[in-house]
Amino acid sequence: MSITRTARLATSDSASSNTVAGSVTAATGSSLIVMIANAGSRTVSSISWTGGSFSKDQGVTNGTTNGEIWSAHNVTGGTNTLTVTLSGNTTIKILIVSELIPTNGPLTTGNKATGTGSTNPAITTTSPTGTPNSGGQVAWIGQIGVQRNNTDAAPTWSVPTTAGQKTGLTTAYMAEGYEIDSTTKTQALSATMATAANYGAVMVNYIEPAAAPIFSSRNVSQAVKRASFY
Repeated sequence: MSITRTARLATSDSASSNTVAGSVTAATGSSLIVMIANAGSRTVSSISWTGGSFSKDQGVTNGTTNGEIWSAHNVTGGTNTLTVTLSGNTTIKILIVSELIPTNGPLTTGNKATGTGSTNPAITTTSPTGTPNSGGQVAWIGQIGVQRNNTDAAPTWSVPTTAGQKTGLTTAYMAEGYEIDSTTKTQALSATMATAANYGAVMVNYIEPAAAPIFSSRNVSQAVKRASFY
């Protein structure tokens, strides 16, 4: 019947290496959404966290900074170290992790969009649709990687509607936006930066299964009575 989003990690690393890591807690059956920004020539090779198997949902590069969103669904609960391994060493590594906890069962990855530019607002070039199943919801997760100092104020999000985590370095920052809907929406990511700069934007929606049908005790008793005649 509903999806709950919880912030789980926001960290960055300026050392020259190919990994960035942090402790992440998740509940059994939930989804971990991993957002990563790094030097544009580097991409994510793998993500490890005991109890979850991660797949790349979408990625974009603005020429110098690469941004990606990965997810693992129906994870085994616990607190473990999450490690992102990149294709090579870089001094730009920014990591944000959020958890989505569904009520009806494991989430599935839906539609997605990307965009690059240098003027406000940061937007995606297409508008994905998120359609909830009966009795379920759709969670939208967006991230923008911006070539600006992390001392900049957090962007103002229009789509998704709610500002999430933000972290970064002196050369780049990443900000998260999220939204949880019970109705079908077709929308493009839109976030206004405190100061316009080169950006790469990614948005993905995640779909909850349909809610199980609810049978009233009257309907069940009538079914039992009918069955007794045969």
